[in-house]
Amino acid sequence: MPGLLQTSHLETPRKRPGLPPDLKPVTLWAVLIQEMNAPKGTKAIEWLLLTTWHIASFEQACQLIEFYSRRWLIERFHFVLKSGCALEQRQLKKEFRLERFLLLANVVAWRLLWLTYLGRINPDLPCSVALDPAEWQALYCFIHKTPLVPNSRRLSTKPCLGLLS
Repeated sequence: MPGLLQTSHLETPRKRPGLPPDLKPVTLWAVLIQEMNAPKGTKAIEWLLLTTWHIASFEQACQLIEFYSRRWLIERFHFVLKSGCALEQRQLKKEFRLERFLLLANVVAWRLLWLTYLGRINPDLPCSVALDPAEWQALYCFIHKTPLVPNSRRLSTKPCLGLLS
C-alpha cells in the first residue's frame, strides 16, 4: 500500500493546570500514516499514532505501524478469552488455580480465534484441519446429545464453529 509517513517529536507542557505539579513531562513521538491512491469508493486510511518509543528512522516507524496493525487481533483474542472462556465469571481465589485456569483458557481462546478465522477464510475446509477426530466427534455428540458419531460425514470449519459457539 503506497503511503505517506511523517514523524514528529512532542513533549507534554511543563505547566498543566488541574494536574498535580509533580507529574513529569512525557516525551512522545507522533507517526502520521496516510494511504495514497486509495481504491475508488473507499476512504483513505489515515492513522495518527502517539508513542513513547523513540522513532528515529523509517524502519522504526514501519515497525510501530506493524505492531499497531495487529492490535485488532489482540483485542479479539481478549474478547474471546473474556466471552468464550467466561474469564470474568471465574471466582478463583487461589493464585495457583487462577494460573492453571489461565493456561488452559489461553489455549482455548487461541484455538477458538484461529478456528473463527479459518472459517471466514475458507468455510469449506474440513474441521479436521483444526480439530483431531476425537475432538470434533466428541463435540458433535455433546451438542447433538447422541452417542452415535456420524460415520463418513466431514464437518467443515463453519458448522464446526457453530457447534463451539
